[in-house]
Amino acid sequence: MKLLTGQVSKIFNISKDTLRYYDKMGLLKPDINKSNGYRYYSQEHIDQLNLILATKDLDISLADIKETIESEELYKYKELVNKQEKLIEEKIESLKRKQKQLKKWNEILDIVINFENEYDFNNIKVYRDTYSFYLINLDKILEKDFNKEYIRCIDEVLECMNEECYYTMYNLNNGKGIEEDESNILIKEDEKNISIIKKYMDKNLNLIHREISGDFICVKFYGNSDELNDYLLRLSKHFNKKENNEVFIKCGFYIPKKNNDEKYFVEILLKV
Repeated sequence: MKLLTGQVSKIFNISKDTLRYYDKMGLLKPDINKSNGYRYYSQEHIDQLNLILATKDLDISLADIKETIESEELYKYKELVNKQEKLIEEKIESLKRKQKQLKKWNEILDIVINFENEYDFNNIKVYRDTYSFYLINLDKILEKDFNKEYIRCIDEVLECMNEECYYTMYNLNNGKGIEEDESNILIKEDEKNISIIKKYMDKNLNLIHREISGDFICVKFYGNSDELNDYLLRLSKHFNKKENNEVFIKCGFYIPKKNNDEKYFVEILLKV
């Protein structure tokens, strides 16, 4: 059996340019009739094209396909399959993480769409608890000459951590105004990340541990930064907090707005 380029193109639903490209890169070289210049594809060519298209459908690169075919070694095919299987497993895990994040955002948006801030502070329950935080200093990470190993490990810590753990710390300044601690990120310790934290504590990354016990309130809020500041001051006044009290805020969702009027959906953790 011998097929012309146009016939192969129709049978496999691929363009003639694609077949010419395979020929040019040496991946699939048809026989050429010297008298008329026509390219002919034999049964062997068709079998090889089937292999090329099947592996390409598995997202295997043409370069890897060509190298494997030219090797004529079974173990090379085995290596190629194992390599691609591992890559696909990694992609699946990545897609699962993205799907999980999308579901989480969808749940948050459902809450935000119907959300109303609680201004009757008597409805906010006070509870006793202990929170354990680990502090990462951003100034150290930004230092040009700082240990690259520290930065690499911190990046890995942040990548491994669930974003549910991240908090930013603010100071109420005796009820006069809100000041953000821009130098540090706080990671809340829980059963999900304690093993990761301990792993990196052993690497001398200078993670500062803070344990805070007492009475707390935890309340969600939606609004811009000025509205959030006002809300925090009201909370502080209602619960009679006159000293420089710290408040921990976890951002659940950020919504860009025009005129620098961004909206935030946050969780407020305040010791009272």
